[in-house]
Amino acid sequence: MTMQDAGRYTVVMTCSRGRGIELSVLDSAARGDEFAEVDSLMVWITLPDGRTDRVSISPVWQEGAALSGAFVPNGVTMDFFRNGIRFEVDSPQTRTTFAATDMKGSGAARLAFLEQCGI
Repeated sequence: MTMQDAGRYTVVMTCSRGRGIELSVLDSAARGDEFAEVDSLMVWITLPDGRTDRVSISPVWQEGAALSGAFVPNGVTMDFFRNGIRFEVDSPQTRTTFAATDMKGSGAARLAFLEQCGI
């Protein structure tokens, strides 16, 4: 599991062997009101040289003040995750950015995903 605090929202990523990665956006205000119209998420990962990878997560589901979805990453995405400097999660439907953070610690998370889940 890896967790990144982004102000009002916290992004949590967990993995399961054979099932990929589940990404959750938690609303610390415990409202989840901005999730009502969201049916997909977009994850953007930027490398130091400016190249950017994107991952679409659809469908997503809301449980209280959390919005979650699962995806199966490919090798390119995981390389971006290991070497990235910027991580962003947004909603294409509402144009809401839930997180825009640095990626300190993502290399360690990448190793944990590999060891624990084979990803």
